[in-house]
Amino acid sequence: MLQKKLDFASRFFFTSNGPVNIMRYEATTVIEPGNYTDMVFVSDESKAADYPSDIIVAWPTKGTERILWSVNFYGIWGTGYDPAPYGLTYPITMADMIGNWEGFNDFVMSFDDFTFNYVLDVNTGYAEDDEGWIPLPGLDTSPSKTQPQPSQPQPDAAAQ
Repeated sequence: MLQKKLDFASRFFFTSNGPVNIMRYEATTVIEPGNYTDMVFVSDESKAADYPSDIIVAWPTKGTERILWSVNFYGIWGTGYDPAPYGLTYPITMADMIGNWEGFNDFVMSFDDFTFNYVLDVNTGYAEDDEGWIPLPGLDTSPSKTQPQPSQPQPDAAAQ
């Protein structure tokens, strides 16, 4: 399970207090967990101190926020993938991603290759501390923001 959690964390740009630099971790790499017994996901680095030293604690980065925004905008709103079978609702928030990391991972892994690569490539070209990247306001997925629904086209009255 620790290996699966590391794969998830590296794919979605989490960082941690753990034995490897997750940002540089390749999903095909197998690590020896050493004295680490588990890995948990938290909303920010300040929560890492709440865990014993044998637990790897991972938290989201700017890259994670970019990918989550892209999953909501391109993966769900744009292409129509349905997160419901994975225990998620639109829009997916950071709390949803952390609390149901397996469902989120399985949902994104269900995307076709084009959508999958497009969603993950949203982080390409941005430094981790780059504040210049601004998502569309209606789909801001940062934990501190509310989650308004984007306006959806209304059905044609004549078609009803």
